[in-house]
Amino acid sequence: MSEKMNGPALNALKIAFTYMPKSIEVTKYEYGDDYKKILDHIETVREMLLINMPMHLSQFWPILIV
Repeated sequence: MSEKMNGPALNALKIAFTYMPKSIEVTKYEYGDDYKKILDHIETVREMLLINMPMHLSQFWPILIV
């Protein structure tokens, strides 16, 4: 997954990231048997945002992802 996204798709991903739970909040108790799939989705969103992040913001990635 190293391809760049177009503007509308990237904006949609940013919105999804805003509302998705943090990885530490995803538990089997809370999300049932789908919790591993949800964790994979969270990781995919983070990777795509990192790939598409402008270089001048990449230095702040650890701060932005928390």
